[in-house]
Amino acid sequence: MKSVFIVDDDQNVINGLKEHIPWRQLSLNVQGSALNGGEALKKIRERKPDIVITDVYMPALNGLELIQKIRKEFPDIHVIIYSAYEDFENARQAMKYGVQHFLLKPAAVSEFESVLDTVVNEIKVEEKQNKLLQYDREQIDKYIGHVRDSFFRDMLNKKRHELHISKEKARAVGHPAQLQSNRGKHFNDPISVFEKVR
Repeated sequence: MKSVFIVDDDQNVINGLKEHIPWRQLSLNVQGSALNGGEALKKIRERKPDIVITDVYMPALNGLELIQKIRKEFPDIHVIIYSAYEDFENARQAMKYGVQHFLLKPAAVSEFESVLDTVVNEIKVEEKQNKLLQYDREQIDKYIGHVRDSFFRDMLNKKRHELHISKEKARAVGHPAQLQSNRGKHFNDPISVFEKVR
C-alpha cells in the first residue's frame, strides 16, 4: 500500500479529501497532512510518502517552492497539484519540476480516483524498472568479477609457463656462472691461451 501526504492551507479541503476519496480501494493510505509548505516539508522529510497532493498558493512556503525542494531531496516522490487557480505559468513551472498531474478545485471524486490510479501504476512500473536495473547491475558486477579473476588466472599461468621455459633454456645452455667461468678461462687468460698454442 502506497502512502499519500496532503498539503493545503484550508483544513476543510484536507478533511474532504480524507473522507471522500476511497483510499483503501486505490491501495493508498493518507500518511499525514499540513496547512503550509514549511510544515509539510518537515513532515515529508520524516515520513517520505510516495505521493504528495499540494495546493499552490499557501503561506510560509508555497506549493511550487515545496515541489522544488521535494524534487531536490526526494526525486522519487510523485506530486499532484490540486489548486483553485488555472494558472498556465504555475503549470509550466510545475512541469519543469517534473509534475505531470493537475486537478482543478473542486474536482470530482472520479477525477481524483483516475489520477491517483494512474500515479499508483506509474510507481509500480518504476519499482519494476528499478528492480530490473538492480538485477542488471548485480549481473554486470558478477561478470566483471569473473573476467577479472580469469584475467589474473591466465596471467599467472602465463608467468608460470614462461618461468618453466626459462629454466629449460638454462639447462640446455648451461648455468650462467659456469659460462662466465669458461669465458674467463679461454679469452681473458693470455697464459692459458699461449700454453695451448705451444
